[in-house]
Amino acid sequence: MFWKDKSGVSSIEILIVLVVMSIIASLSAVSYGNWQKDVQAINARDELRATLVRAQQLSTAVAMDDQWGVHLEEDRIVLFKGSFYNQSEPENIEHELQGVNILDPTNSFTDGAGGRQEDVLFYKFTGMTANTGTVSIYPISEPAAVKTLDVLATGHVE
Repeated sequence: MFWKDKSGVSSIEILIVLVVMSIIASLSAVSYGNWQKDVQAINARDELRATLVRAQQLSTAVAMDDQWGVHLEEDRIVLFKGSFYNQSEPENIEHELQGVNILDPTNSFTDGAGGRQEDVLFYKFTGMTANTGTVSIYPISEPAAVKTLDVLATGHVE
C-alpha cells in the first residue's frame, strides 16, 4: 500500500487566504484615500491660517507703510497690500490650493456694512478687522469633508 502524506497545504486553504488578504487590502486602500483627502483639507486650512496671520502681522507692523489683507478665490489665496484687492498688483502673493477648494468665497466675510465679500483686511497698528467670517475648505474629490476657519473682529484666526 501507498501512504499519502497529508501535511501539505490544499488549494482551498490558499484560496481562502488570498480572499482574506484581498479584503484587507481593499479596506486599507479606501482608508488611505480618505486619510489623504483629510490631510489635503487640513494642509490648505493651515496655509490659509498662516496667510491670514501674516497679513495681520504686516498690518500691525505697518509694513511698506500700508495695511494688508487676504483675498479668497475658489482655488487660491492672495495676500495683498493696500485697502482693496487689485488683481493686477505685482506685489500680490498668490498661493494656489492643491486638490481643495474654498466653498463660496464671495460670502466668506462680512464687509463691515451688512454685506458679504471675499476679502479680509486688517487695520494698521491694531491688526483688527471689520471683515469677520468663516471660511470652509473641502477636498475636490470629497466635498463632505469640510474644514473651517473663523476670523474674529480682534483679528484672531481660529
